Amino acid sequence: MTTSSSSAPLICDMATASDTPEERMAEYARLFDHALAGRERTDDAVIWRFTARAGVEAWVRDLAEREAACCPFLTYTVTTYDDQVIYRIAGEDEPMVQAALDEIDRVPEHVADGFPGLLERLRKAGFDIRTSDDGAVTTASARADS
Repeated sequence: MTTSSSSAPLICDMATASDTPEERMAEYARLFDHALAGRERTDDAVIWRFTARAGVEAWVRDLAEREAACCPFLTYTVTTYDDQVIYRIAGEDEPMVQAALDEIDRVPEHVADGFPGLLERLRKAGFDIRTSDDGAVTTASARADS
């Protein structure tokens, strides 16, 4: 499965998501705790490897589909190889896309900081973060001065 829209703007929008950003981060924390076997940051992607326990592939595919719906500027690919589920998140060779991938790469080590921690790291990386009053929509885009 590969989901991509490389021409999409650098915006994340969870307005139509079935979960909240906080719930999504908590789900990643559970997945990392349950099955994360390793990770790698390549020139154009973040690669998370999960032990292919029962249900893990479907779980990762579901998360990848939800991520593609809210952050379509990245490409999400899920494959299985031997006893691992490989979740690859890739993006164009643009500074802000690569900065977003850098922060995604750090999610496993900072997942306990939750969504507020991720937003703060994105702000420090140069993103203009906006959320709606109800918290349903989150926008992360490059600052005009970046």
